Amino acid sequence: MVYIGKHEIRISKIFSGMFGWIIAIGLLIYVISPIDFMPEAFFGPLGLMDDFVALLMAWGIIKEGAK
Repeated sequence: MVYIGKHEIRISKIFSGMFGWIIAIGLLIYVISPIDFMPEAFFGPLGLMDDFVALLMAWGIIKEGAK
């Protein structure tokens, strides 16, 4: 769930159906690709944060889609 102000928005409402799966697959491809938004060579351990966030987002979309 995502909270914006006092409102609760479920990820399943935002990323539902085929669109959600396409986004999740794209995020997983981003994680394994050699191209990074924050490269580890320059940022060290902080460079892994974008990969970690992408994995969490993909996992959340897949988990909500499986319900």
